[in-house]
Amino acid sequence: IPCIDKYGSCHYDLCMALKHIFEGECDQWFTEHNLPCHCPMGPQVINAPASSLHLPAVGGIPSWLADGDFQVQLKFTDQDGDPVGCLWVQLSIYESK
Repeated sequence: IPCIDKYGSCHYDLCMALKHIFEGECDQWFTEHNLPCHCPMGPQVINAPASSLHLPAVGGIPSWLADGDFQVQLKFTDQDGDPVGCLWVQLSIYESK
């Protein structure tokens, strides 16, 4: 997916995104699975079990991203463009009723 209106294959500031999403407090799912939700994050290998995670409402998400099954690969780089990490996630997103 190309970068369209800041969604898709774009450059993101992960730390700012996490700060905005969690507003200083990790979701219970992250703490139950001993997963970080704030920066800085040290080196680690993370394997999380299949489960449901309820995220706060985020306005302005395009409809094509608000519902469906996705495979997401994230590549993290430092300010010089050197690789520092990666993440692969398979997920389904749907609006709770």
